Amino acid sequence: MSDGGRYGKLRTIAGIFKVLAWITIIFGGLGILAATVNAADQAGSGAALGLLVMGGLFVALYALMFFAAGEFIHLMIDVEGNTRRTAEALAGHGAPPPPAAGAV
Repeated sequence: MSDGGRYGKLRTIAGIFKVLAWITIIFGGLGILAATVNAADQAGSGAALGLLVMGGLFVALYALMFFAAGEFIHLMIDVEGNTRRTAEALAGHGAPPPPAAGAV
């Protein structure tokens, strides 16, 4: 959707959130693997497996939150654009909004 370059800073922040998600996945995954190897050497395979599972869940959760934050910003920008276009169309100042998906 083209909104004439509006909300450039919010789009940048959304991109930063997505980059942070990938950094979390990469460095979190590497950190978990290193900690798992270390735990396997010192505490045994049970502790290492627990660390691997719990660490993987935490890294996945944090990465998912970063991705969701970035996508939420894009969603709010799209909602604002759709609302503005609909209001302009209802006021007679713009093109009519496109038909709803699946409308006959």
